[in-house]
Amino acid sequence: MSKLNRDLCSLLNKLAKEHLSDLPPGPEPGEKIEELTIKPAYANIPLNEVRVLSVYAPIFILGKETGDFKVQVTSSNAPHILVLNPVVKLERHRKYPSLFYGYFRVVGKTDKEEATITCRFGEHTATANVRVAPPKTRPPKTEEPKGSKGGYFREIRADRDEKPEQRVRYDEKVGTIWISVNFPGIKRYFEDNLDFKSEESKLMYAELIGEAFCKFTARYDIEKGRALVMGDSRDAIMEAFIKAMNSSQKSYLHRIHEAVLKHKL
Repeated sequence: MSKLNRDLCSLLNKLAKEHLSDLPPGPEPGEKIEELTIKPAYANIPLNEVRVLSVYAPIFILGKETGDFKVQVTSSNAPHILVLNPVVKLERHRKYPSLFYGYFRVVGKTDKEEATITCRFGEHTATANVRVAPPKTRPPKTEEPKGSKGGYFREIRADRDEKPEQRVRYDEKVGTIWISVNFPGIKRYFEDNLDFKSEESKLMYAELIGEAFCKFTARYDIEKGRALVMGDSRDAIMEAFIKAMNSSQKSYLHRIHEAVLKHKL
């Protein structure tokens, strides 16, 4: 069982790396951003696919350290190239406290079209040039995702709480997936130490791990603006979360099931 958990955590970190690699680049090491800046400044957008760009603002152009900082984003060539997030809320960067940043999404609707994307905050503006074309090929990166040491997912453990609120949860602070062995309907599949009770346990185990992982990616997509939220209401956010989770399940759930089912205990 311990080997299965280690192998599965390794797979989840690989999948997380794939998912997060689609995000736009941040500041380069040693780079100083001293004005409103869009990254990347030049980008290809595959036809009918979404490309995520980022906008950065140094704290001194914002005028204060806290506030509701919003950037307006426009395309010079709508409807051929559309901005899906015309208003972007900036947040303080965790790694670079003197920077605020946000993400927005652009989609190309007509092949070979080009556009200038403009971000505005007060009197400050930044531009980027985009065109509808296949993405440039890049050599694969081999580094581990920058989450907890050793990756985002480090352990899979049994939660023995007698009255758990959910059947599976992920604690990102320590990188642990907790499976509630006393949750109604789960007891029949697992021992208290998470050992399997039958062959059916494998299917339930894969489903629970997939649920935790896809919730992780869906939350990330919502927080980073990769999932389109139609409005500010709780219902709109929940609808976007469900769509993001469904999309993640289509991409990753079968790979998690395959890894669990082929493993010999």
